Amino acid sequence: MTLKNLKGNHGNIAIIVAISLTILIGMLAVVIDGGYLYASKNKWQNGVEAAAMAGTLAMCDNDFEAVARQIA
Repeated sequence: MTLKNLKGNHGNIAIIVAISLTILIGMLAVVIDGGYLYASKNKWQNGVEAAAMAGTLAMCDNDFEAVARQIA
């Protein structure tokens, strides 16, 4: 290719960079949002587990051995 043929291609790089940056920023947004959802799910799961443990303690009246013997 000669220099004369390359003169019309100067704007192509800007378009490719703009499209690539748009795609990369979109992927970054999905990753950040997914991480937030994962952390939020873990927070709610910990709360549910704590509530289940507190309910178990209340039902057993803090006497686990007697409840275990009764079930066995």
